[in-house]
Amino acid sequence: MRATRVLLGIGSLLPVFVIPTSFALTWILAEPGAGEIAATLTIVVPGFMVLSLLVFCAVQWFYIVHAYRNERATEQRWLWIAFLLCAQIIAVPAYWHRKIRAGSRE
Repeated sequence: MRATRVLLGIGSLLPVFVIPTSFALTWILAEPGAGEIAATLTIVVPGFMVLSLLVFCAVQWFYIVHAYRNERATEQRWLWIAFLLCAQIIAVPAYWHRKIRAGSRE
């Protein structure tokens, strides 16, 4: 169970690292004379971004289902679901910290 929590935490924090990294790699691709690096990054960057997007969407939907089925937080259920749908980049790591990581202590 601890390994699952760690993997969900990594998936939750993925956009925090992927977004700045993708901007930096795109900046490198835009530089004139990038040459061989640009050819490699043109293949790697879109694949990395698509894979990260799929992982993040899967984690987000897992949290929405978890919030809906969570018996301990019935009064906050719809608030968390709305928060997860509207503010993903902030809500997903927050939900992981409040509900998944701390779940063993409750």
